[in-house]
Amino acid sequence: MNKFMLVGGAVILAASLIFTAARNSEFDAGYEIYRTTASDTITDTEADTITISPYLYSFWKYNHTVKGVQESGTIDLTLSVQESNALSGDEWYTIATDTVDADGEITDMFGDVYGVRQRIIITGTGTQSAVYTHRITLKKPY
Repeated sequence: MNKFMLVGGAVILAASLIFTAARNSEFDAGYEIYRTTASDTITDTEADTITISPYLYSFWKYNHTVKGVQESGTIDLTLSVQESNALSGDEWYTIATDTVDADGEITDMFGDVYGVRQRIIITGTGTQSAVYTHRITLKKPY
């Protein structure tokens, strides 16, 4: 009898998990989501390049946010979102640019992804030490 209850309980638990997954999938219906975060320090005129790791074969919508925190000097970061149609990533073209030039400022850049690869280049201008946090969310509409 105890073995039957355990097996029955396992079946009920499995059915419950399936129901929960189906409910969550309805909540997120129509999207596949990719998110990542990176943080580093830019000193003076250094540049960091963050390449999005998956190949983006399907149509995606992107949203990059960059928050800058001034440690010393005057914060001045230039942001450049680039795409490539080459899998090797040796041919990049710029699709969006913006700046972060105030302590604590958050800048966002968003749009459609048409290339197969995407990256963001964060470049310092002038004399500074600034910590940035970059977040990207990619959503794949159906």
